Amino acid sequence: MTTSLADTSDSTCSGEEDSTCSQHAHHPADARVNNRKENLLHWRSKPYSKKGSRDYGGDFVADLFAAEFAGPVEHDEWDLLFTHHPFNTALAALNLIKGKKRLVNHCSYFTAGGQKCRLARHIRRVQDAVQGAGQTPALHLTGFNVFIEDQLAAWKAAAAINPHKLWVVKPCSTGRSQGIEIFTSKNVANFNRQNYFAVAQEYVNRPFLWDDAYKFHFRVYVLVPRWSPPTALLYNDGLIFRSRVKYDPEKPVKDRDIFSSVSETVDPLPLEDLWAYLGPANATKVRSDLLQMLRELLGNSLEESFGSASTVDEDLRGYECFDFFGADVLLTEELKPALLEINMSPNLWVDDIGTQHRPLMRQLKRPLVEDIVRWAAARLRCGQDSLCKRESTAYEALHHFTRIL
Repeated sequence: MTTSLADTSDSTCSGEEDSTCSQHAHHPADARVNNRKENLLHWRSKPYSKKGSRDYGGDFVADLFAAEFAGPVEHDEWDLLFTHHPFNTALAALNLIKGKKRLVNHCSYFTAGGQKCRLARHIRRVQDAVQGAGQTPALHLTGFNVFIEDQLAAWKAAAAINPHKLWVVKPCSTGRSQGIEIFTSKNVANFNRQNYFAVAQEYVNRPFLWDDAYKFHFRVYVLVPRWSPPTALLYNDGLIFRSRVKYDPEKPVKDRDIFSSVSETVDPLPLEDLWAYLGPANATKVRSDLLQMLRELLGNSLEESFGSASTVDEDLRGYECFDFFGADVLLTEELKPALLEINMSPNLWVDDIGTQHRPLMRQLKRPLVEDIVRWAAARLRCGQDSLCKRESTAYEALHHFTRIL
C-alpha cells in the first residue's frame, strides 16, 4: 500500500478510450456475461425499499465490478451490496442467514456523513477532546446548530465578538448547496426561526485563491473499513472544483461563491494540479494537515456522538459493513484545510457532468473503484480467517490509498 498522497498513477487506463485500458475494460459487457458463468462472488446494486434509485455509479462501476464479481444480481443471495443509499431497515427485515459472509457499503454509524448538523455537533466534541489533551485542533471551523436554544445563544455570542464576520447557514440534510444563506454578524442578533433545522458555520471570507483570483475547494475520498476500532484510509487523488468567476472577498455572493458541483462557471481539475500549483513544501504541509484533520474527525469522540460501534457488529446484523465518504475541503488564506462537509455517497458517475469531462472523471475514479472492488473481494474471500488476517490481506488491494487510522 502506498504511503504517498501524491501518487496518482493509473497503470490500467491512460485515456478516455476503453481500448487503452485493462482487459476487464476492453469488453465490459462480455466480462459481465463471462463472470455469470463462473463461481464468483455476487454483488447487488438494486436498492431495497427505494423506488427509482439509480445503480450507484451506473455502467462505469458495473463494468469495473466485473473483474471480481458476478452480477449485478437482483436476488438476495449476494455477497456484496453496493448502493447509493443505506437500507438497514430493509436489510433487517430480510432476516439474513448467519454464516454466509456478506458485505454492505453503508454502516449507518457515522451519521455525520450527509448530515451537516450532526457533523457540527461531532466537530465541537472533537475540538473539545483535542484541546483537553493540550493540543491545537486541526478541525477549526466553528458550527452551531441553530435549532437548539443554547447553540443559538452561543452563535449569537460568537457573532457579537466580531461584527464584521460572515456566517453561512446550511439546512441539515440538503445537498448541492441548496437552501444556503450568508449572514453578517450584525444580522445574527435578529435571527429567530422556530424549528429551522440548520447549522451556522463560519464563512471563510478570505480563502486561498487560485491565481490570486479564483475561489476553489476540493473533494477527497475516504474508505472506512470498520468502526471498532476506527480504521480509515484516504484515496491519493481527488477532485478540485474551481470557479471561473473572480472572487471579491468584500462582496461575497451566495450563488456565485458557494458551489459544490461542476457547472458552466465551475471547472473540475485533478487534485495533483493543486499540489503542483502549491509547490513541494506547501503541498507537503497541506497534505499533512489534511491527514491530521481527518484523523481527528474519524478517531475522536465517536462514542459520544454516535454511540457504541457495537451496533454495527456482524453477529447482530448478519453482515459486515464499510463506509465510503467524500470530504469537501477549503484552504484558508494561511493554507489551512477547513472541512466544509462530509458526503455520505460521493459521486461515482463519469458522464453526468458532460462528455467533455469524461476523460478526467475516468482517470480519477477508475483506480478508486478498482481498489474498492479488489479490497471488497479480498475481504469476502478470506472467509473464516481471523479479523486481523482478513483486514491485512484486504488492505494489500488498496494500491492508491494512504492509511489515516
